[in-house]
Amino acid sequence: MNVPSIVVTSALFVAVASGCRREEPPSAPLPPPTPQTTAPQPTPPPVASPGMSSAEPGRSAGQTIDDATVTAKVKAALLQAPDVKGTDINVDTVNGTVTLKGSVDTQTQIDRAASIAKGIEGVKDVQNTLMAKSAPK
Repeated sequence: MNVPSIVVTSALFVAVASGCRREEPPSAPLPPPTPQTTAPQPTPPPVASPGMSSAEPGRSAGQTIDDATVTAKVKAALLQAPDVKGTDINVDTVNGTVTLKGSVDTQTQIDRAASIAKGIEGVKDVQNTLMAKSAPK
């Protein structure tokens, strides 16, 4: 379907839908409202404008999705690595900068986790804040 036919079809739908207004007979008046017996519900937080992430004001939806993709790739690679305990590592990404947080068994695992993260497409930088649970022997 080409663009002009979409426009014509849309206009026709609107015209038909607006012309099909049905008049309802007057109904009996509604009873007066009863007092509210439950506490009022809190209002939801404001919704971000289109194209913006509500968690990160000033970031586009595309950037947020790109960062989420990088985070998922890094986490998957860490979970697949036999020499790193990926379940102990938290991965966050903002504008392509990956932050690794948590505690792993050794300094070798800390270094390996950073190396894995740096090798993932889309990673611009790695901030490694991992801690070793035990001192090197």
